[in-house]
Amino acid sequence: MNIVQIIDENLLPPHSNRKGLSYGQLAVLLLTYIVSEADHRVCCVEKWVNDHKGLKDRATDS
Repeated sequence: MNIVQIIDENLLPPHSNRKGLSYGQLAVLLLTYIVSEADHRVCCVEKWVNDHKGLKDRATDS
């Protein structure tokens, strides 16, 4: 579906000092969390991502 690419192409690039995932990759991870956990609270996402490192690695491969 190229969600990562679509989001990244339509948003301004992040600040040049920013490192890490792109906006598209972050959006896909957040949406995956929301769908898999049926929970939209952002406070729990960091722990969930740490528990599911393989998903983050797959998101960065996109």
